[in-house]
Amino acid sequence: MTPRFFTPWISTAMSVKADKPVAPPLDGSFPVLPGLVDFHAKHNPDLPWAILAPEHGGEVTKISFKQFADATHRIAYAFRPDGTHAGGEIIAVLVHTDAVLYLALLVGLIRAGFLVSASCLAGPRSFNLWQPFPMSPKN
Repeated sequence: MTPRFFTPWISTAMSVKADKPVAPPLDGSFPVLPGLVDFHAKHNPDLPWAILAPEHGGEVTKISFKQFADATHRIAYAFRPDGTHAGGEIIAVLVHTDAVLYLALLVGLIRAGFLVSASCLAGPRSFNLWQPFPMSPKN
């Protein structure tokens, strides 16, 4: 059976130039972050994770899933160079940067094992979900 995938995140130009992307399993078999980042770095490494608009008439910049995953690994290493998992230590980061670096920072902190906030999702299958809480001067 061919896996079905959610197509709205795939632009027309991307789907024409690239092979058919491999969709991650939706059965909860791995954590969302950094699980999805690692999945796409392995199965869809050359597909664009982000496409940045050109600055001052320059060229479009594409960041692949592999490049994004590598960035999150470098950030995790910067916070935990010995490779140990933080074990749920709480960290707060207030940074003024662009969205790409900000998302890489959040995923890298999760990869290193840091917690910023905890929330519990209720539903048919109640479980605890640890998630980052992005800080902002506005909240």
